[in-house]
Amino acid sequence: MGRNDALRAARLRTGWRTMEQAAARLTEHGQRLLDDPHFTVSPRTWRRWEGDRPGWPPEETAIVIHDALGSWPEDLGFTTPPGWIRPEHHEEEQVKRRAFASVTASALVAGPVAPQHVDPALIDYFQTQLEGHYRADMFLGPHDLIGTVSAQYQLLDKLVRSVKGETRRGLLRVGAVYAALVGWLA
Repeated sequence: MGRNDALRAARLRTGWRTMEQAAARLTEHGQRLLDDPHFTVSPRTWRRWEGDRPGWPPEETAIVIHDALGSWPEDLGFTTPPGWIRPEHHEEEQVKRRAFASVTASALVAGPVAPQHVDPALIDYFQTQLEGHYRADMFLGPHDLIGTVSAQYQLLDKLVRSVKGETRRGLLRVGAVYAALVGWLA
């Protein structure tokens, strides 16, 4: 039986010496990140991931893996589903990590934010805006949109910090795509 050396190396770099420890730490991280006390990754699942055919994790789990390990699942040896393209992956130009970090760092709100009610309809609003940004990028080019997209990413970051439950998870998903777009535009 083969093994997924990329995920194993990422686990060891993080300091998770055993697969059981990795499953426990990823579970804890996911529960905090998603604000979901029911999020779990079993040691059996982690063992399968480090095997020769790791499959593809569910969407929320992929977000947690990326946040905890700093790499997308396909970079960690997971089997990419047919037709899936990572939002910020474009063969024409590689994302420059320093530019991405400098743009997104300025967009992040520092410290805790007071809880507030956020209408779940905002998720659809931001998704619709995102589609418009992709169309505008084709006509204008990246540098004309970076300010607008960064400002919306900053608002999404603030909203994610101030809301819980399903609305938070939806905003996290949209925010991940906005972060990828900011990286592409940078």
